[in-house]
Amino acid sequence: MVLQRSDGRTDNLQLRPPTTTLSPLSRADGSARFAYGKSAVLAAVYGPKEVRLRDELLDSAKIEVLFRPLVGLSGTTERLYEKTIREILESVILKHLHPRTSVQVTLQVTSDDGCILSCAINATILALMDAGVGLKSMVASVTCIIDDSNQLVLDPSAEEIKGAKSVHVFTFDNVSKDVTSCVSTGVYTYEQYKSVFEVSQSACSSVQAVYRQTMENKVGGVETVDEE
Repeated sequence: MVLQRSDGRTDNLQLRPPTTTLSPLSRADGSARFAYGKSAVLAAVYGPKEVRLRDELLDSAKIEVLFRPLVGLSGTTERLYEKTIREILESVILKHLHPRTSVQVTLQVTSDDGCILSCAINATILALMDAGVGLKSMVASVTCIIDDSNQLVLDPSAEEIKGAKSVHVFTFDNVSKDVTSCVSTGVYTYEQYKSVFEVSQSACSSVQAVYRQTMENKVGGVETVDEE
């Protein structure tokens, strides 16, 4: 526990209020914006659509991901994000329903105060649901760090990440409750990893509840969810 974090939160295990917006882009088949506090990513989904003959997969859809940073050109970090998100989508999209097609996901960072990969994963899942793409499960992502005093900090700001001993980006599905993806960097113990795993699993359940509320609101004609 801490008295106050850099962005005003008073608990190390407190998520910034997730904010979601469905269908902000009119020309995409599905789109969504997901934010943790001041970190936000916009996702657009195109497809399933026809694909060039050389890119066809006979028994499934081809998944493509393009990640654009807040400023400048894409680099090594963005390539890693694309690979991570593509691998997650390969495991959750019902690709066999759309053979010889492609599903393209374009992601644009609109503001960055930490946890951008988690925001991007969550925005992507919402955009896929908005597009009506069949999914095996809803996956959600959160980020945790072990700070320089060996404290676990959930959903860190950019300032908090700078001093972290290790950073962990977890993604869990809502069916098996198992981890779908984990990207961990830095130095940490097995006990610390177990603690981060458990906290992240619980936090992802909260994010999935936001997904459900977002989709219910879409049916009811409400486009934005601001979780207080």
